Amino acid sequence: MPRCASCDHWTWPAHFRCGQCGSWEFAWTPVTLEGAIFSWTRSWYAFDRVMERKEDVPYVSLVVELPQAGGARVMGVLTGDDSRAAIGAKVRGTILPPSPKTKHYPSVTWAIVS
Repeated sequence: MPRCASCDHWTWPAHFRCGQCGSWEFAWTPVTLEGAIFSWTRSWYAFDRVMERKEDVPYVSLVVELPQAGGARVMGVLTGDDSRAAIGAKVRGTILPPSPKTKHYPSVTWAIVS
């Protein structure tokens, strides 16, 4: 996760310049992908721009707040049982390599932890 080298502000998504102090210097800092669901939605429709996911419909997209990264919020798709998807539910993330399903970008999947 990018963190400003001048003021330690966490920045996500990554930017060229710190929004807090204006610095151009960032350090990429390892962060454990554990947090709480900030927001979520279930997609019931295979949108034209993501037809690669049509076999996954319905699927749940999450915005997860990472407390160890200053509350930065990271998006991803929920895996496993989605019946416990709720604001505040604890989740753990996994980074997946690029694939056709993700338009050849790395992605994050989230799983609810007990």
